[in-house]
Amino acid sequence: MNHYADFDDLDYLTNHLAGLYIRMGKYQAYHQWLDKEQELLNQEKLEQEECINYQIYIARERAEVFLHQKNYSESKSLCNAVIKQANIVDNQRTKNYAKHILANIAIAEANFSLAEQLLKEGYEEVESNKDKRRMAYYEASFANLEKARGNLALAKQWKNQAQSRFNYLGMEPVS
Repeated sequence: MNHYADFDDLDYLTNHLAGLYIRMGKYQAYHQWLDKEQELLNQEKLEQEECINYQIYIARERAEVFLHQKNYSESKSLCNAVIKQANIVDNQRTKNYAKHILANIAIAEANFSLAEQLLKEGYEEVESNKDKRRMAYYEASFANLEKARGNLALAKQWKNQAQSRFNYLGMEPVS
């Protein structure tokens, strides 16, 4: 593969192939594609900031798959490392993604006050950036939070809002 494309193209391809596997629930294959993406990064000579940005992206992706696998400890560890590195290179978007993963873990672990705090902070950020796709994901997480709290009417409102936004964007709603 390396002979036919530059690093950016190869990284894009391996990342999107990995993404296919997470959607199919094939987490081991997802990890393997992230490993391949990491190998490509390790072979590349990049400026430090660019290398950190790629590295935290891969780590954040891996944290997400650990979330799906319910390996919350590993996911949290990666998210905290991502946040630390994102602060170094001022990558607020990736930091926001990591905090969203942490919020979803907090919901799963019934730490509702932490989940709410992280969701509110993250939602404000994506709302101020007018990132409708990320807003929809946050709204879906707010729905999950309220459902876990037993606030079914509020959960339904958040779910409907998220579904409406996903539909507007031509995306499949998440549960």
